[in-house]
Amino acid sequence: MFKLNYATAAFLAALCANALAFDSLSRSEQADTAQIGYRSAPHQCSDALSATLCAARIVPTRSIPAMPALTVSVNGVMFSAEYTPFSTVQYPLGLADANGSLRLAKMSYRFSNDRGSAYGFGTGGTAGAFFGLQSTGLAPLSLSGEGSRFNAPYFDLANSATHVGYGITFRNGTVMRMGMLSQAASASSTLFQLTAPVAARSLATAEVQKAFGELTGVVTIGQLQETNSVPGMTGSGALALGASPSTAFAALAGSLPLAQKTTFSAMAALGYTTGYENTAASLIDGASGSRTAAWSLGLGQKDVLREGDSLGFTVAMPLKTMSGSMQISTPLAQNQVDGALQYASQSASLQPTGTEKDLEFAYATPMRVGGQLTTMALMKFQPGHDAEAPTQFGVGLRYLRTFK
Repeated sequence: MFKLNYATAAFLAALCANALAFDSLSRSEQADTAQIGYRSAPHQCSDALSATLCAARIVPTRSIPAMPALTVSVNGVMFSAEYTPFSTVQYPLGLADANGSLRLAKMSYRFSNDRGSAYGFGTGGTAGAFFGLQSTGLAPLSLSGEGSRFNAPYFDLANSATHVGYGITFRNGTVMRMGMLSQAASASSTLFQLTAPVAARSLATAEVQKAFGELTGVVTIGQLQETNSVPGMTGSGALALGASPSTAFAALAGSLPLAQKTTFSAMAALGYTTGYENTAASLIDGASGSRTAAWSLGLGQKDVLREGDSLGFTVAMPLKTMSGSMQISTPLAQNQVDGALQYASQSASLQPTGTEKDLEFAYATPMRVGGQLTTMALMKFQPGHDAEAPTQFGVGLRYLRTFK
């Protein structure tokens, strides 16, 4: 069975990561140090066709760490910045490069006025600071660094995008937000100095947030436009992609207090990606339309063991392809006279063999010596929606302190 898995290798990509955050005037320095360990048993593709595609898969460039920096908020203005010395690229044969220079990985800026208008922009995939349930502060505590599990997961496909947004609050308390994300085209150098097809992603979105008593709901719709990539996948060489598919999606998220200090949150998302014909010189001829889905459930609890601490628990199914097929040219025989290969077109299902389920626990507590300590544990069952993949485990530790 042919399997296409979303690129999850960026999760916990390093054994340790350091992040620094500063306010806009450098009046306060927040040192945020996180260390994450990740372990998984080795896994190989189950058949020859899958092995060929797995070997040629390119994991997109992503700066790490992915943990959000502390946000500085003053008089309606929210600012966050994250620096990292790491920038990792994984190549077809599993090799990697890293640049040790300190660089700005993520930045977000948001401000509002007394007329009910809000404006936001940012870089490095920080759209969650302005859009979705995550922007309301009602999502359960998380440290996994895979983006908010309670925002539309299609935002994370443009994981290093720049965003700009506008929001307005009406007299009845309803909030409407709209905006765009853009991830510029970039070519990744590969082994043997080859270049992957230039891929770019852009996303337009609109959402409505409304409170129904104690229940806060967010409905998000949008369209993701990709160039030389399909949701979660790019390729080069024999598996190069030359197409511009679009994905229309909708997501519903909500948060409801169950008790004075306990909150329940949920998210469900559906999307449809149009079919395409591959214009690149590749074994991939094209693909039919496909459906994708994701969901999350979570609980958040404050003052669990002591005043000021918090606990988060999340169970989720990451974005998964539910239907669709891909047409691939495969060699059948070789001419004994001139050695030319004979090809035939085959249809391979895009639906993976398994269903990934993620369980995550995160606990944060203030320290007597100052600052806040957060710990995290994560389990992934059938990671990558691969029924044969071994369970993955992750643990994390984060210490955050403000120096004035």
